[in-house]
Amino acid sequence: MPDPTTLADARALVARYHLTVDDAIHRALADPGNESCKPGDPAFSRAHFELIAKPKASLDAAIRIAAAAGYAIIELGADLEGEAREVAADHARLALKARSQGKRTAILSGGELTVTVRGNGRGGPNQEYALALAALLKDTPDIAALAADTDGADGGAGSATDPAGAMIDQTTFAKMKSLGLDPKAYLDNNDATAFFAATGDLLLTGPTLTNVNDVRVILVDAA
Repeated sequence: MPDPTTLADARALVARYHLTVDDAIHRALADPGNESCKPGDPAFSRAHFELIAKPKASLDAAIRIAAAAGYAIIELGADLEGEAREVAADHARLALKARSQGKRTAILSGGELTVTVRGNGRGGPNQEYALALAALLKDTPDIAALAADTDGADGGAGSATDPAGAMIDQTTFAKMKSLGLDPKAYLDNNDATAFFAATGDLLLTGPTLTNVNDVRVILVDAA
């Protein structure tokens, strides 16, 4: 792709923010040989690209499947942001309302959430979202949920073995009780991975070799 920015732009940022950088970086930014190819460069005369998947495509596919299965759809958008546990609380309220009304409902959203790290556990925004849901919905039957990163790795160190996310359903709640797991304690330690490893609900896909956003689905069946 053509790059209209220049080494001079980078040097100006270093100066403006009084950044302390290694000598090697100073040398690299001063070397004209490191200048990127600009728009109009002959290197791009035969280059082209095609966008084969947009972030909303994964969400739209999930919506089609849920609708075909007979669920009423609540689509919350493909670009949600916010603290994972707070977004989970909002979505839990929607799920409980749908269940109280006896509506078979699928609540779907995309977008990348964030986690404020307070503890020393392991996880990612999708696992933390699912853990927050588990804490809020633990006594509620007929609700299941999945939250995952479409690239196959949710948070962590970017390892190929990292979980893509996590799922919850009635078996999760039963395991919580039988093992004496307190989801709030795990949430306080940002340790969603350990929690879902114990319940067996980590979503382990391995690298998917693509990345079209995070996807979250809550399914509410009629009470």
